[in-house]
Amino acid sequence: MSAVTLDEVKSYLRIAYNDDDTLLEKIIMPAADEYLKAAIHENYDSDLSRAKLLYMLVVSDLYDKRDLNEGPSTKVRNIVDSFALQMRMQMRGETV
Repeated sequence: MSAVTLDEVKSYLRIAYNDDDTLLEKIIMPAADEYLKAAIHENYDSDLSRAKLLYMLVVSDLYDKRDLNEGPSTKVRNIVDSFALQMRMQMRGETV
């Protein structure tokens, strides 16, 4: 997702160090984009503020749960599912 930069992600996650930059750029950020493409549509509009927030939520959840000691946040996944459904419907021209 080119609409969100590493610096924006780090600001959202409140990360002030560079130790996890490679993890974020090479694994977590691309995985979040792939997740959204599968959940919404391959050509979803990543410039929408709703898409950016959704992307940040997925990145945050993947980053926070990267040690696999706990599963994905149910609350976050419910928000992601709801946003993804809204965006899929919008892409098909249906009312949200």
